Amino acid sequence: ISNPSPETAVRLQFPDALRGIAVLAMIVFHLCYDLDYFDFLHVDFSGNLFWVIFQKTIVSVFVLVAGISLGLTSRHGIRWHKFWRREVILLGCAAVVSIASYILFPGSWIFFGILHFMALASVLALPFVRLGLMNVLLGGLIIGLPWLVSHPVFNITALQWLGLNEVVVNTKDYTPFLPWFGVMLMGVFWGSQIEI
Repeated sequence: ISNPSPETAVRLQFPDALRGIAVLAMIVFHLCYDLDYFDFLHVDFSGNLFWVIFQKTIVSVFVLVAGISLGLTSRHGIRWHKFWRREVILLGCAAVVSIASYILFPGSWIFFGILHFMALASVLALPFVRLGLMNVLLGGLIIGLPWLVSHPVFNITALQWLGLNEVVVNTKDYTPFLPWFGVMLMGVFWGSQIEI
């Protein structure tokens, strides 16, 4: 019996389970956020440590799973038509989010949120898929970089996507490239090590 091809291989349950947990957690977070917005609930999302950690954990799981998935799929060769189709969908959704948020909340529109990050990081992570354990080291360095290096020049909105700014403008969703790209590289390593 031959080994299953990438097209017929059974999906691993672990990454899907993690993704499902993150989706459920995101639903809870956004439900509470919406209830607060419409004054049915009063929550300090930026000052309450629980909600800050809860939000960062959700983002971490989504980014980690994206890295795991990239690490897994790269073993058999990336199916480029699916990869680029996903990129187009991500970029389209990111554009819709930016436009809609600018119309609804011009003072706090989403210029670089989770979808923007995923679209960019998925492409920039491609050269790293074969680096193995080096991704753990690079990921750790990238995660720590914003706390070690920051400069006022990065405070302008056009450069805040990098994550090296000292001040963040008011925005409804902010997922800068640094430190989150480090989390994705950790996921790429993990995905490359999972036994299939």
